[in-house]
Amino acid sequence: MKQAFRLFTFTALALSLVLMADFGSVSNAQNPCKGEIERLCGDVTPGGGRILHCLKAYEDKISPECKNQIEKTKKDMAKSFQTWQQACERDAKRLCPNVPAGQGRILKCLQAHKNQMSPECRGKLGK
Repeated sequence: MKQAFRLFTFTALALSLVLMADFGSVSNAQNPCKGEIERLCGDVTPGGGRILHCLKAYEDKISPECKNQIEKTKKDMAKSFQTWQQACERDAKRLCPNVPAGQGRILKCLQAHKNQMSPECRGKLGK
């Protein structure tokens, strides 16, 4: 179970990073990746992590400032995720003990049991 929860945490973190890292919607002043997005990924439809995936494919062509922004975003998300994990770990074990980790199944399970989740977990999931 501990290994399954570790896989859950990694998967959830990766999913969170991908879904929340929509660099295309941030202004130039706030986002040093804006130019690279327009130049390298202009034909990519934003959302679902497609912009981040595109930037990753061109990692050798993006500026150090953009790379720093991506790393900062990852660190910020990891910090937020750690707080979320602490709030939801017990609920995941209690409400979804037989749900295999991966592909967002545990998150879907938690969402299906939102009325049974602890207030802390529900608050972190925004439900």
